[in-house]
Amino acid sequence: KRLGALAEEYRLLATAIPLTDDPALRAALLERSATATADDSLNPESIELARESAEIWEGLGRPVEAGVSRGREALSLLACGQPEAAIELAEREWQRVVDVPDSQAALLSLSRPLANGYRVLGRHTEANTFLEHRIVLADQHGDYSSLTYAYLSLEARYSFLGAFDTSLAIAEMAHTV
Repeated sequence: KRLGALAEEYRLLATAIPLTDDPALRAALLERSATATADDSLNPESIELARESAEIWEGLGRPVEAGVSRGREALSLLACGQPEAAIELAEREWQRVVDVPDSQAALLSLSRPLANGYRVLGRHTEANTFLEHRIVLADQHGDYSSLTYAYLSLEARYSFLGAFDTSLAIAEMAHTV
């Protein structure tokens, strides 16, 4: 859940981070701060916050949480106009966590910048592969927000291709999620 407006959430999280000695709590707060910062203004600071969060999780031997933070970092890189760097980071992290048990949350986090990054570069085959992964992962993980977003990305793709009836059907499906 959000802690009010994004700017207020960021301010509260930024206040809390220096007050904790617990590395896991610090990593979680940093990742939430990265999300609030990126969603609010596409601030490049979100890249550094997510990177620090991932490094803490890695140091704690928690690859799934690190993968979630790396997904946020890659999404922030993409939002700041660095699709190649976003893809490189997310692909590398995907390979690290793909065989880790219960890694769906990390893979879901990484699939968004991969699908969007490849689409930005016009590499639609790769983009569609990760969009399909995202749909399956969101469905399996019960993340209906991500599932809706993935359906809407798929809807936009079919609309772009001129398959308007298919596009409309997917948009209606996304609405029912």
